Amino acid sequence: MPKAVFLNESKRLRIAPLGTLLFNIALFPINSMADASPVRIYPRMQSHSQALPSEALPLPALPGSPTPWQRLATQGFASKNSFLDAAAQANSACQLKLEARLPMTESFRHYTVPVNIGGRTHPMLVDTGAEGTAILPKIADEWHLREDTSSASRVKGVGGASSQYLRIIPSLKLGSSEWVDLRVAALPIVSPEELAQASPPVGMLGANVLNRYDVEFDFPARTIALYTASGCLGRFAPWSGDFQAYSAHKTPSNRFILKLSLDGHPVRALLDTGATSSVGTTAAARAAGVDSAALSRDPRSSGSGVEGMQVNTYQHKFDLEIGTARFENAPIVVADIDLKDSDMLLGMDFMRHRRVWVSYSTGWVFMQLATEKS
Repeated sequence: MPKAVFLNESKRLRIAPLGTLLFNIALFPINSMADASPVRIYPRMQSHSQALPSEALPLPALPGSPTPWQRLATQGFASKNSFLDAAAQANSACQLKLEARLPMTESFRHYTVPVNIGGRTHPMLVDTGAEGTAILPKIADEWHLREDTSSASRVKGVGGASSQYLRIIPSLKLGSSEWVDLRVAALPIVSPEELAQASPPVGMLGANVLNRYDVEFDFPARTIALYTASGCLGRFAPWSGDFQAYSAHKTPSNRFILKLSLDGHPVRALLDTGATSSVGTTAAARAAGVDSAALSRDPRSSGSGVEGMQVNTYQHKFDLEIGTARFENAPIVVADIDLKDSDMLLGMDFMRHRRVWVSYSTGWVFMQLATEKS
């Protein structure tokens, strides 16, 4: 998702001038394409790869000292957990077909993957928290992408909303599938710092494209694997060792909401690979017993969103529980915002040291911590 940069308390937050999709911050993105008209997904191309899923490979040891998330996550991170309400063993009828394995590149704490657009390969941010796919306005103009003038699409973000005609990408290929005449929003989702790179991202892949597959993000190994899954139930990820399984709520727009708790209070968390940090709303913080007086003692930043709306943010430490894993003093950004379908974003500060399997076919999410033993 788009980004700007959080500075210290004495400085302003720089935010990309998004008049459409969302309000995004280098620390976190706030939300994704909310009301854009649905994008039609065309039948997938015949796969040229008959390769079966490979055996799970050991994850590399992480350099340097473990982060608080990583250090705390090793406690109680077992294979059994209360979120598992289906058979614990992989279904014998489950078939996983590996369609593609692609490299991921870290870009200012976001991740890009190579995508074939019009016969050429371009990097695009990968964002499970975004409902729709987007392209940079500059790129849309340079490529002379047509506008779909049949109807305007309304795109909402924190502090405002706008209408625009979606642009049409004649051909976009990811893995074994092709999307023909894909409608995308034109949004300034990349910071000036990212644009200054040698190969900056040209846009963002949202759930309307990712949902074609079961997607395995291996963030420590910097790879993404795309699977076609059929007949799968329970803990079917082809991984060795213990991992957590979460029966998520999959929204109509194919975003995943996980159940977790902050200081013992249940919250709904959007699984968001586009968010560089985990973010909770002030309403969720209040429900967990953290009032404005408590927040005032936390590190603070401020910025302005779409339409110049002032947004105050704090970093507060919560006792967070997800599945059977418990994290004491987990640093969560608290912002005075409203989120669609959720109370917080579970971002890359939590996922960057993990394998994360997002099963669009079943609504399950699997996670495995990268340690020297796994």
